[in-house]
Amino acid sequence: MLSSLAFRLKWSMSLLLLTCGAGCKSPPKEPQPTFDCPTKISSALAFSHLKEAYVRMEVLTVEAAENSISLSTDGLSCAPPRGKASAATVARLLMERARAYSSLDENEAALADLKASLMWAEQGKKEDPLLVPEIHLASAQIFLRLQSHDEAALSASRARDTADRLGEVAAGLQCEALLLEGDLANRRTNNAYPPAGYFRRVFEVARRYQYPESVWDPMERAAFRLNDMDETSRDELLGPVRALQDRKLKDEEEKRLLATRGANKSLDLVTLSSGSIAGAEQTVLAMRAGFRDCFRRAIESSEGGQAELTISVGASGAVEHVDAKSEKMSPGILDCLVEQAKRAQFNPPATGHAVLNVPVTFIQQ
Repeated sequence: MLSSLAFRLKWSMSLLLLTCGAGCKSPPKEPQPTFDCPTKISSALAFSHLKEAYVRMEVLTVEAAENSISLSTDGLSCAPPRGKASAATVARLLMERARAYSSLDENEAALADLKASLMWAEQGKKEDPLLVPEIHLASAQIFLRLQSHDEAALSASRARDTADRLGEVAAGLQCEALLLEGDLANRRTNNAYPPAGYFRRVFEVARRYQYPESVWDPMERAAFRLNDMDETSRDELLGPVRALQDRKLKDEEEKRLLATRGANKSLDLVTLSSGSIAGAEQTVLAMRAGFRDCFRRAIESSEGGQAELTISVGASGAVEHVDAKSEKMSPGILDCLVEQAKRAQFNPPATGHAVLNVPVTFIQQ
């Protein structure tokens, strides 16, 4: 009986296989949409920079904020465990979304995102140490908008403390926190520290780190918050940063002249009169910064012209001797070029010794 039943089952399965044929194959699976995390994240972060530019110009539109929220949310879909976005990346996306929420007056959502962002930032602070003070500062700004002055002061204080521990790299953030604390001191009744004290500490931070560019703007704003200061005293406070700003403008103008007039194109015409050095052109190009200092002297003394440097390189790649010739340049300018060239370090010559000819051209303004 059992054997008969087994036979019938076998026979039924055989018939089924014979009659089904190709028609019994399972239907093809729908193609799964690709999950391109790098694109999602880069799009979100790129747009956040654009949004921040709008914020600085104070023309952030509702559309820009909504786009930022959408792109940040899309990027956050790549957060662990689904994606492999780093903790620092997740923290920054959350912070950017919080700022966009805040600009739309959705402050509860913004604060929730900042709270989550801080947890991720703590995990990723080795990758992006500036995140923690940035998040505290963003929180302080939202609390200030909500008129929660005590919470704003606490967040600003945390931003300042964490930025202080990071040193020069976070000097700008530390100054921004001090500005915010000074503004809050004007509004709080339990004022334990005069507002002017916070503003003056901005200049202390700037001096401590030798006036990095990140503190220039906070210094300007701090100076004009010191209402009891006359114009002469304010100019003295801002003197160092004004000098650096002028120097930067001068450097940019020199670079523009070099680019438009082709004054430094001759540096690409490096020739080897003897020997062989791998990467010699790149080493000479790296010497441009030093040559620009000599170029400034040429501008200040109204000199221009061409010079020819002959650089002798020893077996170790160190410069052994430099000779400079020019029909128009003064000895002082030539000595400057020689000193700059002597500091170069080339790759060891394949032949044990090499001599390079480097033309340098200055264009008189």
